[in-house]
Amino acid sequence: MAYNDNYVKGTTPIGKAFYAFLEKPSVYNGIEQGYEVQLMLSKEETDELLETIEKEWEAYKEANPKNNYKRCNPNFAIKETEDGDVLFKFKAKHKYEYKGETITRTTPIFDAEGKPLKNVIVGNNSEINVAYTLVPYYVSSTVCGVRLQMDAVQIIVLKEYNKGGTADAFGFGVVEGGFKGTNDDDDENPFIDNTPDCDDDDGDF
Repeated sequence: MAYNDNYVKGTTPIGKAFYAFLEKPSVYNGIEQGYEVQLMLSKEETDELLETIEKEWEAYKEANPKNNYKRCNPNFAIKETEDGDVLFKFKAKHKYEYKGETITRTTPIFDAEGKPLKNVIVGNNSEINVAYTLVPYYVSSTVCGVRLQMDAVQIIVLKEYNKGGTADAFGFGVVEGGFKGTNDDDDENPFIDNTPDCDDDDGDF
């Protein structure tokens, strides 16, 4: 379809990253879902990106008038938090089929100077921006919307991911004269984490 040649591409402003799976795909019910990150922007920037997404959806509808949009409540890959903030969910496939062969891909990641990065795990509240492509879709009269395809990520401020958490994160301070354990390099984090390697949601907003 000719419309595919006109997909809107862009780069988000710098925002806060949450639930980032950039080096390895997220997993839901034992199935790899692909790379993803949720991004929180300022209120003004959120409104601007939403307006861009909505315009792209309207352009898609105009280019595809034969679809039935009467019952369509388009999914724009957004989620509102309890505090009223909006999270945008950007995703990218980690593999695809080409001429009968499975091809794996990676997400290009760059530092603040534009240098490529590898083996970096992005923790919550890291500051990043995302290069994206808006991909409208229509599966049925009730399954439609705009996918936020993640093309690349730039890390401006890295908050390193700590799976087990730190004492500060739990509100513990230093108590002078109390018990002091030994730092065993073979077991830097003795806590057992049985949390599944995925979000609490179903993998999509």
